[in-house]
Amino acid sequence: MGAVALGGLGLVARGTFDLHALSAGAEFVVGFALIAVGFWALYRSRKVVVHAHEHHHHSDSHDHIHVHDGAKVHEPSAHTSHSHAVLAVGALHGAAGTGHLLAVIPSLALPTSQAVVYLAAYFVAAVGSMTAFGGLLGRVVGKGSPDRVRWVVQGSSTLAVLIGVFWVHQAWPT
Repeated sequence: MGAVALGGLGLVARGTFDLHALSAGAEFVVGFALIAVGFWALYRSRKVVVHAHEHHHHSDSHDHIHVHDGAKVHEPSAHTSHSHAVLAVGALHGAAGTGHLLAVIPSLALPTSQAVVYLAAYFVAAVGSMTAFGGLLGRVVGKGSPDRVRWVVQGSSTLAVLIGVFWVHQAWPT
C-alpha cells in the first residue's frame, strides 16, 4: 500500500520530491519500528491465551481459534477492539526501501491512465501475496497446539528484532 501511495505521489509530483532521501529516512525509521514491534510482541506473547469459539453459519458450525491477552480471555471487549498499528507499520514499510520503488518506477514513464492500471495491478498482486502468506501461516499455526502459536509469535518477534537491528545498521547515516 505504501509503495502504491508513493507511486501515486510520484505521478502527481514528478520531480518535486527527493525520493531517495525520503526512502533513506524511512529505512532508518523502519529498523527502529521493527525492533519496537518485536520487543512489544515478545512482551505480549508471555500473556497469550489461545482458545476456540464455536461459530454457527446457517446449518454449519465450526471452531475458530482466538488469541487473547490473558486478562481479557472471555470478556466481550476482547472480541470488539482492534488497532490500526498494523496499517501504520505497513505504510511505513511501503515508504522505506528501494526494492519496491523499482517496481513502481515504470509507472512514472507511462501515460497517466496506464500508470494507474499498472499501480492498481501492483497493489492487487502485493495484497494478494501477503494475504496468501498470512492465510498459509494461519492454516499451519491454526492446526497446531497453543504452544505452536506461542512459538510462532515468539520466533517471529525475535526475528523482527534481529532484522530491525540489521536494518538500522545498514541504514545508519554516515
